[in-house]
Amino acid sequence: MMSHEGTPAENDVSPEWRKKIIHACLELDGQMLMASDAPPDRSSGPMRSVYVNVMVKEVAEAERIFKGLSEGGQIQMPIGETFWSKSFGMLTDRFGTHWMVNAEFKNG
Repeated sequence: MMSHEGTPAENDVSPEWRKKIIHACLELDGQMLMASDAPPDRSSGPMRSVYVNVMVKEVAEAERIFKGLSEGGQIQMPIGETFWSKSFGMLTDRFGTHWMVNAEFKNG
């Protein structure tokens, strides 16, 4: 993770935003998830219409991830089997980020 502080972008954000994250990277099973904090003047609020999708091979791993992300959040669709996935669920985490968690697709 890298904050705005100490980068060329430091002067483009207010002092209270300088310790916020400008770039974060998480690698999970060879997949890269990248994110950053967007200052209020460059955002319409928390991610309102975007879902981050996590796809894993095992149902137990999907359930573990779903449980962790849902702590302090709100579940829209409990994790369970669907017509396309061995296990799928939807939630909003405690920070307002929407998530979809999938275990490997059926027939695929």
